[in-house]
Amino acid sequence: MVFSVFENVTPITNELIVTMSQMRDDIFRNLTNPQATAGTMCTILPRYNTIIKGHRRGELTVLTGPTGSGKTSLLSALSLDYCQQ
Repeated sequence: MVFSVFENVTPITNELIVTMSQMRDDIFRNLTNPQATAGTMCTILPRYNTIIKGHRRGELTVLTGPTGSGKTSLLSALSLDYCQQ
């Protein structure tokens, strides 16, 4: 009885929802050629670039940490660096 409900269902599609098979090529390309997807690199913190791979348009980078750990200082330095570029 319960299974008969599922026999007639149709999936609801939405163009904004992508499947893993649709993303497979992009993921493979990102893994095999990481420099192709790198964003804008900062010039003052080279080690930061190795972790973040630059900032890319449309992406959100979250910076967290305890009070006094230097989040605002880091963001201020990055802002100045990007403005000078």
